[in-house]
Amino acid sequence: MEIEINWFRAFFNFSEGINWFVMAYLLVMWRWLTAPFKWLAAYFMLATLGVAISNSVYIFFDLNNRFYFHLETPIQFILLSMIFYVIIESAFIKRVIMVLNILFSIFSVINAIYIESFWYSSPSIPETILHVAVISYSIYFIFNLYITNSVKVLNEETNIVLVLSLFFYFSSTLVLSMTDNFLGMGYKMEIHNLYYTIVCFMWIIHIGGIMYALRIIYKDNIGQKTNDFSAKNLDEIPF
Repeated sequence: MEIEINWFRAFFNFSEGINWFVMAYLLVMWRWLTAPFKWLAAYFMLATLGVAISNSVYIFFDLNNRFYFHLETPIQFILLSMIFYVIIESAFIKRVIMVLNILFSIFSVINAIYIESFWYSSPSIPETILHVAVISYSIYFIFNLYITNSVKVLNEETNIVLVLSLFFYFSSTLVLSMTDNFLGMGYKMEIHNLYYTIVCFMWIIHIGGIMYALRIIYKDNIGQKTNDFSAKNLDEIPF
């Protein structure tokens, strides 16, 4: 008997499993995380639990889960914006970020009521704005580092890796997201599966960058303390 493998479902489940691993790792590392990575941890918890909840609503209750994304997207916007709020030094840009958080939340409500149905449509316009916002924040952060030449050893190195990872994912999936949402690709199952396979692949690469940054934090906190403890014990051994 030949068994047909659903490669899209297998790849999706693999990326979802990685999400749970990263979320658990972030929680274990919480006490050593810098402020932007704590906001990232909150974002990962929302994204991971969100996928589980929306899938459960669709699979077990046979309900349309589009409404959940209308609720999730504004929260994602705020959490991702706060990552840049704490790493960008400009007081003016910080105020801009807070104003955009409020405006985006208001627009999301208006969009769900009057533009894209809360129950039957995906929040494609807010999701596209979310992509553009993260890309814009990332470009500003990198450009500002370049013109000021202010790279601090630990915090800035991990922040740069984090920002580049976010920039890679949101810029590489922007066109795909716009195409899927605005041209109706999601209604063709083959293209729908291809689209989400590419998104999952970009997400996994994005996670790889985040794990690299977490490795730096680990080495400069837990790893260094472990080495110091071992060296101290060796010094106390009488020869």
